[in-house]
Amino acid sequence: MKKIAILITDDISVFHLSVPLAIFADIIPDHSLFNVVLCSVQGKTIKTSHGMHITPEYDLSVLRTADMVIVPFWPSPDIVPEPQLTEALREAAQHNATIVGLCLGAYALAYSGLLDARNASTHWLYESDFQSRFPNTHL
Repeated sequence: MKKIAILITDDISVFHLSVPLAIFADIIPDHSLFNVVLCSVQGKTIKTSHGMHITPEYDLSVLRTADMVIVPFWPSPDIVPEPQLTEALREAAQHNATIVGLCLGAYALAYSGLLDARNASTHWLYESDFQSRFPNTHL
């Protein structure tokens, strides 16, 4: 069974979290296709943009064993990921995990150097900003 690790960060939109959860949810009763886990930096409780609190089971160490890592949200293009997150994303990529950044999640991947000389996309409102920050990524 493939392990899908979803990174949650403060101020995450419940909508952005729901998309990968819906895609990888158990669609066949009593037959799981994916082991979906939530993680955060240091495994800390996250406050969503809607005021809910989510306490993930895992910290970033789970990325070492994930087949896919999803960053469904990033709070702002101006926020550079913490060094431990950058290191964990790079390590997951080195272990051949598929790394996915949805919408502004692409910023976390680009700041980590994972999109250098690669094709990427992000939210259309941030196209110019993304291109100016990450000229080595083909947007």
